[in-house]
Amino acid sequence: MDKKIEKLLITHANIDNKKECCGFIVLDNLKQLIIIPCENTYEFPSTGFRICPHEFLNIKKRYEIVCMYHSHPIGPAEFSQKDLDQADELCLPICVYSIQENNFTVRVLTFSTLTLRLIRWWVLVLPIAELFFDHRYIIEKKAGTSWNWNRGTGK
Repeated sequence: MDKKIEKLLITHANIDNKKECCGFIVLDNLKQLIIIPCENTYEFPSTGFRICPHEFLNIKKRYEIVCMYHSHPIGPAEFSQKDLDQADELCLPICVYSIQENNFTVRVLTFSTLTLRLIRWWVLVLPIAELFFDHRYIIEKKAGTSWNWNRGTGK
């Protein structure tokens, strides 16, 4: 990770090191990496983080988001399932900084994460598409095999 960004994240995390900090690493108009700190709106900010959806959308409109970040005041720089779910929902890489251990972990999107997002999209779109077309696609996964897309008759 960029050393300047690391220093900024560490500074943000230590402003109130009893609570998780959060925000985004973005590219500004000059294509320079910067951080955009966000307010942690989680009910228990010492054990989790939440970024207001409106704040996320405003940032997304103005910048190219590279990564979501947050800190862990206590414990290692390991992701909880909630951390991973939030990153997957936004289709973003995620970074965590452990204040206690003074280290980072970054998780980038994997092909399987992107595939999952596409499947979720198809599950929403296919029932609507059936109203307009006389056929449908059947998506199936058998243990130990790849995804099969079969064109069905709609009957």
